[in-house]
Amino acid sequence: MSEPSIAEVLSNVANVYASCRSYRDDGDVVSTIVGKPPLELRNTARQPFSTVFQRPDRFRFEFRGMTGGSEEKWEHYVIWSEEGLTRSWWTLRPEVEIGRSIEAAIGAAAGVSKGSSCTIPSLLIGTTELRSSLPPAEAVSALIRESWNGHDCIRIDFSVYPNQVSSYWIDAASSLILRIVERTNFTAGFIEAHRRQFARHVEAKPGAFGDQAGAIVEYARREVTPFEAYEETTYRPDLSVDLAPDAFEFTPP
Repeated sequence: MSEPSIAEVLSNVANVYASCRSYRDDGDVVSTIVGKPPLELRNTARQPFSTVFQRPDRFRFEFRGMTGGSEEKWEHYVIWSEEGLTRSWWTLRPEVEIGRSIEAAIGAAAGVSKGSSCTIPSLLIGTTELRSSLPPAEAVSALIRESWNGHDCIRIDFSVYPNQVSSYWIDAASSLILRIVERTNFTAGFIEAHRRQFARHVEAKPGAFGDQAGAIVEYARREVTPFEAYEETTYRPDLSVDLAPDAFEFTPP
């Protein structure tokens, strides 16, 4: 049997998420930042997350930021939606926000969740309001068959942004994404160009970021010392499973 083409791999991934009856996952984002001289720094942070989704409109995403100390002190962010009503709650802004679209809610959490609020949810929802989680076929530089964590995978390597290389490990049998690694070299020139581009994007589509748009733009314009960043996101997914009604509920503390 011949290996699938890049276009076929990407199409299969998009179709499996867009057509599934339900979806559930849990996973982790592990971020490592390594400073460049004269900034001698190495910092690693972990963010566990989970997603549940059931068509047509039941959804919940949750992540925690492990900042040390007891679990009660960790950063905690939850987005839950049903019958067109989307709510979000964050320990840093503990009032429940109601009325955003689900796209706006997951988009607002994209930065603090290291992208985990958007990558899989946007594929499940099929939104065009947010940047696609999948690269264009022409950006893919390598398609490699390899094993990861006991799974027969197709790994795709691609670069959409300058100074950044990304890799997806896609289960060959199910077409589900199991692992994502992003390596970014934040040179002084890249930081300047990237933050200007990001600020323009937020200003052009403030609705996708809710009332956090201004703060995000201000943050993106801060002076930053050059560094290297490595992010690894791993997923433990289940497709078309039965989900209990309380899996979509959340009561803020």
